[in-house]
Amino acid sequence: MPIREFEKARRLIDQLDPVLKAVEELRATHAAGIKEPPGHPNMHPVRAAMKELEAELEQALGQIARSRREDELERQRRQAHYKKI
Repeated sequence: MPIREFEKARRLIDQLDPVLKAVEELRATHAAGIKEPPGHPNMHPVRAAMKELEAELEQALGQIARSRREDELERQRRQAHYKKI
């Protein structure tokens, strides 16, 4: 497997780490809040954790899309360079 593939995999892992942390935080707050009745003030941390997860997902998806575009442009540049030779 080329080194580039390992670099891409590492970059993807790094991009998704904040999302995984937000998911774990949401799970923990949900588990703590599940014991409370609906509308109880303890539900506010669950809502905040959901918003945090959404924000992290949005950021990660943007980073992944940018990375894919950059990888595609790099691939096209390499192919154009080899076609000239």
